[in-house]
Amino acid sequence: MRKRIILATTKCFIIAAVAAALASCTGSGSEKTEEKPLNISVYLDLSDRLVVNNGVPDQKTKDLEIVDYLCDYFYDATKGHKILKSGNKMNIIFYPAPQDSGIDSLSDELSIDMSKIDVKEKLNTLNGFKQKFHDNLSKIYDKTIQEQKWVGSDIWGFFSDKSKIDVQCIDDNCRNIIVILTDGFIYHVDNKKKEGDAYSYILAETLANPKSSLIAKRNDLDNIEVLVLEITPGNAARKDKMVSVLTDWFSAMGVSKLQIAESDVIKTTKTVIDKFLSE
Repeated sequence: MRKRIILATTKCFIIAAVAAALASCTGSGSEKTEEKPLNISVYLDLSDRLVVNNGVPDQKTKDLEIVDYLCDYFYDATKGHKILKSGNKMNIIFYPAPQDSGIDSLSDELSIDMSKIDVKEKLNTLNGFKQKFHDNLSKIYDKTIQEQKWVGSDIWGFFSDKSKIDVQCIDDNCRNIIVILTDGFIYHVDNKKKEGDAYSYILAETLANPKSSLIAKRNDLDNIEVLVLEITPGNAARKDKMVSVLTDWFSAMGVSKLQIAESDVIKTTKTVIDKFLSE
C-alpha cells in the first residue's frame, strides 16, 4: 500500500513538472513579439549642397557610401532563411522629382520590395540591388551636378503633405525609417511660406532670428523614425539653432525617434547609423 502511494505521488510530481515546463514554453512564446519588416526610405537632397562644400571626399562620394552602407544593412537583415518570407523594403526618394526624363527612368529602379518579388527571383534581386542603386544614383548625381539647376529640395513640403511621406514611406505593418541626407538648409523656390517667425524653410537669415521655427502642419507622424545626416550649418552657433529648429519641428509633427548628425568622416557616420538602427 505504502509503495503504491509513493509511486502515485512520484507520478503526480512528474506530471506537474511536465505541465509546468509546457506552460513555461507556451508563455514565453506568446510574450515574444514578432519582428516587423523593415521599410527604409532614403531622402536625398539634390540641391547645391552637392557642390558648395568642395571637401575630400566630395558630397556625391559621401552620399553614395552612406546609401551603400544602408543597402548592406538591408541585405544582412533579409538574407538567409528569412528571405522567402521577408517583407522588407527600401526606396530612394527625391522631392520634387527630377524633371529630366533620363533621371526619371533611373529613379524608377531605386526601390526594392521583397514581398512583391517572385520566390525564384528573390535571391538574385537581393544580390543585385545594391549595385543597381549605386550605379543609378551615381548617374543621377552626375546629371544633377552637370545641369546646375538648383531649385532646392522641399523636405518641408514632403513631410507636410499626407500624399507624399504617408504614401511613400509609411506602412502600418512595418518598422518605418527615413534617412535624410541634407545640409540642413531646407528650401525650395516654389514653396516659401511664412507665419510670423515660423517658416517653411531654413536659411542663414532665419537661423539668425532667435525666435524662428518651422511651420508644423501636422502632428500624426508617430509611426516613422527619422535620421538626419550630413547637416553642415557652418559654425557652432548656427548648428545649435539648426538642430533646435529641426528637433522642435519633428517633435511637433509627432516623431518620437529622431537623431540629427553633422557631416563627419564616413566611419563616424556609419557608427551613428548602426546605433540608430539597432536601438
